[in-house]
Amino acid sequence: MIMRSIQRKNEINKILKFSSIESLNADLSAALRRLKEHLPEEDSLLVIRGITALLTRDSLQSSNFSSNKLENDIRAVLTINELEYEAYELYIRVIIEKASQYNSEFVRASEQLVSSDEQNFELLKRRMFEDSSLNIRSWHEDHDEVSVFQRLLTELGYPLEIHGVDGKFGPETEEALIIFQHRNELTPNGILDSIAFKKMIENPVRITDSELAEMQREYRRRYSERESDERRRSQPWWRVFIPGNRDVSVPSLNEQGEAIGDGALTNVRKKSSGVDLETVSPMLKEYLKILDNVAREKNKTVVITSGGRTWAQQASIMYSNYKRKGGVGSERANNYLRRLYSRYPRIDDIVNIYLRRDLSKDAKVEQARQIMEESWPVTGHGAGRSIDIRLGVDDVLLETQDLATVDILDEGDHFHVTIKSLTPGGKSGMRTFRG
Repeated sequence: MIMRSIQRKNEINKILKFSSIESLNADLSAALRRLKEHLPEEDSLLVIRGITALLTRDSLQSSNFSSNKLENDIRAVLTINELEYEAYELYIRVIIEKASQYNSEFVRASEQLVSSDEQNFELLKRRMFEDSSLNIRSWHEDHDEVSVFQRLLTELGYPLEIHGVDGKFGPETEEALIIFQHRNELTPNGILDSIAFKKMIENPVRITDSELAEMQREYRRRYSERESDERRRSQPWWRVFIPGNRDVSVPSLNEQGEAIGDGALTNVRKKSSGVDLETVSPMLKEYLKILDNVAREKNKTVVITSGGRTWAQQASIMYSNYKRKGGVGSERANNYLRRLYSRYPRIDDIVNIYLRRDLSKDAKVEQARQIMEESWPVTGHGAGRSIDIRLGVDDVLLETQDLATVDILDEGDHFHVTIKSLTPGGKSGMRTFRG
């Protein structure tokens, strides 16, 4: 009876896993439709056919799936059709994100990776342990090797809450590794070398259940119940208490532009004490140190105007920007939000809420918050990987791209900066958005 019950439970789990995969497949189809709607009519059919040809069952269900390769292949499709990739980048990013999520779910559900087989897992773990030249960085191509140390991280209490053990060394895995490096007094660079891997096996510092429970209690003491609940849904709340946070304390500026309070960083400042840098991701905290070093070398001061955000804060900031662009009745304001947030679901619904005259500001923000929480992916400010920076430090930001993979968007009145990886090698340069 017990064996039959276990088998039944496994069958139910597989059904649930594959139903999640079908849902992601529908999301991917919807992302393709959104891109098609914004392509020139005469080119849309050929472009969508070209991209669809890349999204075959074999490629999406392979344990060797690569987001970078898919991006390059889609770029080639647009080039062949004489279209600028950058003009459609936001829509294409969603397609790549949905394809990657589909692949992660399928690989886990079908147990393709070495980490799912105990004997092969132990064999590969031993080989990696004996490799003194081990050097695994972001987007490492050997997915089995990545899955081995992903599994070790989760077994040591370092959660991979979104993608899990999927063999892909993306931002979530890099952040978990950085936290492990901090807690084990290793260099927090997001690179798995032989020293870090051996530490995972020989007397590592774990995150225990009791530690997590205490962190959660402290978190609830620090934030109101509603804010605490909302932050926990959009951010790994436990990362607030990981060692290393205090290394990036940033002074604020007063009305006279003078620094208030002590901080470990000398050339990075917060516009005000309300800028949240405490709950941003471990990867962004390490990038702030890089940013500070480059700013010091160039004798510049970098001012951060916005950091981590809850959904309520995001909805409020969006509404303020909407008002600043003209507010209710302004087509400019409507188009500004639709263009800037075009990759996000239900942005038209949010615009329609903001343009209503019968709702108060608080009611508009609350309804927008509910839509975001229900349908928006956790990225950017919400994921703690983005900051807004005051203009005038272009040279500083561009130089940091030689030291890390950083996306920089010039929005006209500020820079929107997103850390992708502490390993350099991604595309460089600065994109521009004008609303």
